[in-house]
Amino acid sequence: MKKRGMMKNILALMLAMALCLIPAAMSAEEVPQDTPVFKFPNTGVQIEILPLFNEVEGVIVPSYDYEFPSTGVYAVGLTYYAFTAEKYAELAGKAQLTEEDGEFVAQRAADLLWVFGIHKDRKVNELLDILSNIVGIDVDGLHEIKASGEYRFFRKTGPDREIAGGFEEKYRDEYEALVKACEEKPSMIQATGPKKITAESGSVISFETTDLAGNPVKSEELFSPYKLTMINLWGTFCGPCIQEMPGLETLYQTMKAKNVNVIGVVVDISGPNDKGLIEEAEDIISTTGVKYMNLLPWDGIDAALPASAIPTTYFVDAQGHIVGGPAVGSRSAAAYEGLIDSVLAQMGK
Repeated sequence: MKKRGMMKNILALMLAMALCLIPAAMSAEEVPQDTPVFKFPNTGVQIEILPLFNEVEGVIVPSYDYEFPSTGVYAVGLTYYAFTAEKYAELAGKAQLTEEDGEFVAQRAADLLWVFGIHKDRKVNELLDILSNIVGIDVDGLHEIKASGEYRFFRKTGPDREIAGGFEEKYRDEYEALVKACEEKPSMIQATGPKKITAESGSVISFETTDLAGNPVKSEELFSPYKLTMINLWGTFCGPCIQEMPGLETLYQTMKAKNVNVIGVVVDISGPNDKGLIEEAEDIISTTGVKYMNLLPWDGIDAALPASAIPTTYFVDAQGHIVGGPAVGSRSAAAYEGLIDSVLAQMGK
């Protein structure tokens, strides 16, 4: 197998930055509404989270979700880490990985599934040539999958079997079981193709959803009492998101004097029937001491408040207008307060 330097370097960079791609639910014709999926917003791909994914001792993380530079070929993937979720959270929570950390991860990371897309007007040989000669991967085993829109998509399962062969036995066996599960259900992948989505400053968001307890929430009633509302998009799987939550609670309490509210949206909950993740979110909220409101994501949140990494934070005025651009990544309470003061100053002009 050829060395996949570009993909592996990007994977290492993603982990070092401790930014988590979003697994979130999205309705599709072939996938029931409440089926949880990994969603790749930049590429227009979603991958169903199979039951086995929730039973493993290792960690499965969505990876890539980008275009290979200047090629028009898009890539997403699932990466398997041969260590526990606790270890992953520890690594993801670090501001910077040590050389020892990097070596630890490199020896225990194996891609589980790849999906590649190319515009339907281009020849398949172009895709194969780019993947083989520019990206440097073995194109054997690529299979075209059902797609809609302007792009054709291809999948490859178990591309890192050789790497996984060096894992500890329980993780090696687990990787093979996961590969088999992915091979047996090609319909787990749905793809529509990349589309540019932006939330421009000044655009209005409006929604109806519930809080974690099931109480109905309307955006108009949520925003109108405050000069500014900070909306923090987070996930139960995201170490940096959880680490910043005590600071967000401090911010929530101190910003009341400036008529600024803080709310969270737990983006990986697929709906009110996703009881397991709702309970997990409630446990996290209890452990971190958070008192501010947390909501379930609503239909259309991806277009209204797009985010390719979390945590991502938006600011909205009393009428639901987005103010300024999103803040991507975790911050201290002091850093958020400075950002809020800047947004308030912008609104005062």
